[in-house]
Amino acid sequence: MTIDLNTSDHDYETSVTENDGENVAPLVPYVIEHRWRRLTLPIMQLGKRVEKYLAPVVVEWLDRGTGVIMSDADARKDPRYRHPLRVSERCGQREYALTALRPEVKAFALFVLQFRNRRRGITPGIQTLVKWYAKCTNKRPENVRRNIQRLQDARIIEGDSLVGKLWQITDVSAIHAQEDALASLRLATMQLRT
Repeated sequence: MTIDLNTSDHDYETSVTENDGENVAPLVPYVIEHRWRRLTLPIMQLGKRVEKYLAPVVVEWLDRGTGVIMSDADARKDPRYRHPLRVSERCGQREYALTALRPEVKAFALFVLQFRNRRRGITPGIQTLVKWYAKCTNKRPENVRRNIQRLQDARIIEGDSLVGKLWQITDVSAIHAQEDALASLRLATMQLRT
């Protein structure tokens, strides 16, 4: 199946890059084919676990600046090439990871994920989040602490302050000093709701 793209109805993100203060037209997907893709982590599709699916693959790219259509191999050599993100695939994998958890563990996981920072971790550390979650839900911290191992098994967290690869947010321009204040503000907001 081949799709000729003249609209933005596709599963890829592209962005305009800057070069010496001038906007440079990015390479955008032009022709996409659907091919079977085997996944390392399963996804949820229509409520079922799926390890293989028909994924969109870019075959040809369009250079908006020159109007040149180039093959995927040629586009990868271009310095303006940005690898397409499979956003819906990542969302499906995240959904699968969360649906595999028991409701009380899932609630704790969603609480922890609200405190992700832009350095691929969580602010503050997991032990502080355990105390905060216990306080917000009127549970004993020892009971909440049992869920940490389940989050590690599901690869939602990788250590005391690092989230799993599937859940990481990376931003080199983040202002790290503000993250602690933002986390405390987020907790105060949650406490007001309860």
